[in-house]
Amino acid sequence: MSYSVGILGGSFNPPHNAHILLGESAFKFLKIQSLIYMPTRIPSHKNINTGWNGPLRSLMIKMAVNYIVPEEAFNFIKSIKSLKYKAEKISRFISTYKDLYTRFHRNEISVSDLELNRDNISYTIDTIKLLLDLNPEWDISIIIGMDQALVIDTWKDYIELSSVARICAADRGGIKSEEVKKRFPFIKYFPFPEINISSTMIREKINSGQKITGLVPSIIEDFITLIHDGSN
Repeated sequence: MSYSVGILGGSFNPPHNAHILLGESAFKFLKIQSLIYMPTRIPSHKNINTGWNGPLRSLMIKMAVNYIVPEEAFNFIKSIKSLKYKAEKISRFISTYKDLYTRFHRNEISVSDLELNRDNISYTIDTIKLLLDLNPEWDISIIIGMDQALVIDTWKDYIELSSVARICAADRGGIKSEEVKKRFPFIKYFPFPEINISSTMIREKINSGQKITGLVPSIIEDFITLIHDGSN
């Protein structure tokens, strides 16, 4: 008996509200039974040379989807050297996260560090093959945005990838959407609203001292404030 799993990969540098909404839309329209967010270590189509390191990006997406237990988050945050003298702020932050975790943790949503723990470039085909070797009963849906769908033919072994997993793209409508559908009819499309949010935009706002309220989950905004305060 197959088990339907969605894989949503990305740098999550930082995770933002569109990532969360994309996951919720996948549950609604793709009828998946579980969703795995998977932060990449070395993406094949971009360089991660600004923002946060792998462990911090992993922690942020785990908190954004209320996956990591509060005690583990607390221990990780305590280990950040720049926060050494911020014990009171850390305690308040963890108290906030604990409340969110208690109310919103869902067993069907998880985060995997599989790609972060590998030294090589994160090619999706390699990840999917490994997951299927470990879980042959899985029916995998790879969840991507329309920008990724537009260049799917630059992905390593994308034809083979489409034969071992469903490639599912968020359909925002418009000319770009029609172009992608014409070029890649093997992709499954599901509706998704036009949302103008990107991790690059958020990093630029942070660096220029602008607010990011409403762009990222509130716990991520609090965490970024915490680590920035800790570095001063």
